[in-house]
Amino acid sequence: MMPREIIAKSFKNKPFSLKNAEELGITRYEISKLITQGKVEKLTHGIYVLLKGDASIAEQFKIATVLIGGPSAICLLSALEYYDLTDIISKEIWIMVSANKRTRQRGIRLFRAAHMNLDIGVLKTNDFAITSIERTLVDSLTHQRQISINIAIEALRRAIHLKKTTLSKVVDIANKLGVLRRIQSYIEALV
Repeated sequence: MMPREIIAKSFKNKPFSLKNAEELGITRYEISKLITQGKVEKLTHGIYVLLKGDASIAEQFKIATVLIGGPSAICLLSALEYYDLTDIISKEIWIMVSANKRTRQRGIRLFRAAHMNLDIGVLKTNDFAITSIERTLVDSLTHQRQISINIAIEALRRAIHLKKTTLSKVVDIANKLGVLRRIQSYIEALV
């Protein structure tokens, strides 16, 4: 069996370490050769993932979550893109983490929050956590240093127009997060 087939069978598109590969009898040289051929991507020192063409956005979120660890949640511009509420394609994956978390990973942008409130408006899948549509809209409206207010308002309009959510659900999440007063003028402008 070829090294690529062994990796595909053993790790099923999940990140793996050099130690994991060596335990399966795959040498550093073979990993290096697969990287050169574009069949394996080096995520960070000693961590790799098998490529199967362009990774879907969900696979990119899964990889980012593995690299950053928990507790974390995909948020802001990445979540807007995931829910198809913006035409902007981010070059980075936005991920909400605690205020003391740091990374040097390229392609990942940390949104450090002192109070993440991951129990409010966060959906958990098997592979990653992501803010809900309503939480994403509220966070976008309240964090204007990270996202332009024009992008946030357009996303809110699009979500309402496409019936992906309602203003009452957005107001409910804003109230639970304690930021309703900060976004009330934007909500009233849409009514």
